[in-house]
Amino acid sequence: FVFVWDGFSYNHYRIVKMNGSVYTDIKTMGQWIAENEPTARVHYVSLKTPTTIIAARPSLVYYSNRFVDERSRGEVKADLKPRVRLPTHLLYVQENEVYVVAVRLVP
Repeated sequence: FVFVWDGFSYNHYRIVKMNGSVYTDIKTMGQWIAENEPTARVHYVSLKTPTTIIAARPSLVYYSNRFVDERSRGEVKADLKPRVRLPTHLLYVQENEVYVVAVRLVP
C-alpha cells in the first residue's frame, strides 16, 4: 500500500509541477505576443498529450487575446532561431506568424 501510495503521490506532484511550469511559460509567451506581434497569426505546436492541450492552448488564447490553432512540428522551419526560449516552450516568429512550440512537458 505504501509503495502504491508513494508512486501515486509522486506522479501527482509531477503533474502539478509540470502544469505550473507550462502555465507560467504560456502566460509569458502570450503577453509577449500581445505586446510584440499584435497582428500575427498564432499557432500552438505540441505533442498532442492531454495535459499539453488542457494547460497550454486555452491559456495562450487568453493571454495573447486571439485565436490560436494547432499545428504539427513539421510546420516550423528547423533553421529558425527561437525569439523567446523558456523551460517548457519556444517561440518562433516567421512572416507575421508566431509558433509556440512545446519542447519539455515534465520538469
